[in-house]
Amino acid sequence: MKKKRYSKTTATGAVMADIAMLLIIFFMVTTTAESPKGVQVDLPAAATEGAEKDSFYISITKGGKYFFDTEEIFLQDLPQLLANRLYDKDKTVVIIADKNIMFKEVNAVLNILQQYEFLNILFMAYPENSRQK
Repeated sequence: MKKKRYSKTTATGAVMADIAMLLIIFFMVTTTAESPKGVQVDLPAAATEGAEKDSFYISITKGGKYFFDTEEIFLQDLPQLLANRLYDKDKTVVIIADKNIMFKEVNAVLNILQQYEFLNILFMAYPENSRQK
């Protein structure tokens, strides 16, 4: 009795490239980009990187209004909101401040964040190459 010889199957480079392309398409389709939360502010231009998805936002408008995510708050309410989120200290706090406000308004928020040890802070800005007027 003769044994049947089976040919060896090999994966060519083209097959591997197809699999890699399918994985790239899969991750591009399933990944979502999160738009900034809060209110419309006129951002300054700066070199920036993307904000993390698990962030919470503090917005300061030109009129001096403060927003925590999308809820309007008073500055004196911010410590209580942060005290309720002490378990989120490792998350990024994104500050969205109008470029025309006084620094003392941003500094007041920074001092409160430091007091409650929220030290992972990101400032939202337009990329330098797309200067907004």
